[in-house]
Amino acid sequence: MIPLSRAGAIPRALLLALASTALAGAQAPSFNLALDPGLLAARARFGAAVAMSGDTAACGAPGDAVAGLDAGAAYVFLRDPMSGAFALRQVLRPNGIEAFDRFGVWVFARPFPGADFQFVQKLTSPQPAASDGFGASIDVDGSRIAVGAPRADVAALDAGAVFVFERSAAASTYVLDGILVDGAPGVGDALGTSVAMLGGTVLAGAERRDGPGGVGNAGAVLEFQRILP
Repeated sequence: MIPLSRAGAIPRALLLALASTALAGAQAPSFNLALDPGLLAARARFGAAVAMSGDTAACGAPGDAVAGLDAGAAYVFLRDPMSGAFALRQVLRPNGIEAFDRFGVWVFARPFPGADFQFVQKLTSPQPAASDGFGASIDVDGSRIAVGAPRADVAALDAGAVFVFERSAAASTYVLDGILVDGAPGVGDALGTSVAMLGGTVLAGAERRDGPGGVGNAGAVLEFQRILP
């Protein structure tokens, strides 16, 4: 039995001993192999964004210049179940991308696991403006897509916003479901710098939002809950 101190807590010396034993038995994460996209051009910025689901990984290269300077591309990798290594399966460069697009928000889907991805739809802001940064962050949950635009002026100058799209079952296309903004927006807050969505919850980062007491650019993460009718 572990003896307790008069305060009812485990003595500090024993805690340190237990922690040391636990650390000694823990194994550090192992590094396998870097994902190999093949030959990359200068300033491709491969790895600027990365996402993974199951044995499929996607890596963004916003500086890819095959379709134009900084037009962007996405590299899709599949993991071999035997070796555990990822191999390049497909490079996504949709028709219509132009110089400085940095790819934007283009939706791809595959008809069955392991198949190549096929273009579905390009998502655009319903309130487009220069330098809004629409597509700076994105997350997908089922039939819904959340897209951050950290310099959007919906609530205030460069306060940022998150646009939520939902796939229409009838037309199999994505339509705008809602626009998320800060209830107390500030100039330059940059809401939508990052975004995560799960179920009816959306978390959005505002990296330049002032903190309590007026602490400048302290940053914040705002939570939004979906209210069903």
